[in-house]
Amino acid sequence: MVAASLFDEGALKSHYGWHILSRGNAFDHFKEDKVHQAMEKYNLRAAARTFNDFTSVNFGWLYCDMSPETYEYICSEASKWNCPISYIAELDKMDKCKDIGKVLSTIKKYEDAK
Repeated sequence: MVAASLFDEGALKSHYGWHILSRGNAFDHFKEDKVHQAMEKYNLRAAARTFNDFTSVNFGWLYCDMSPETYEYICSEASKWNCPISYIAELDKMDKCKDIGKVLSTIKKYEDAK
């Protein structure tokens, strides 16, 4: 049996530590028609597991390409588990988003509630 390289192990722990410390990069962005299914499969299961060890899951890299109702769902589920969300603020895309005011007010409502 050949021992595993220490560099592999060190890189894994360092990379994992970055996710824990930054509370970031947990899951990729999902298209709106897949959000509910993906959150059930990934975010909500992980949030339930991490809640008791005082860590959390970032509920996504979100853009202004979903309805305010979808943001309501994501933010409410994230708040239930005391988890953050990440909103990617690309000004050129935000300018084109017809619901940007509703999206941002939904996010603010849940952030204020936390």
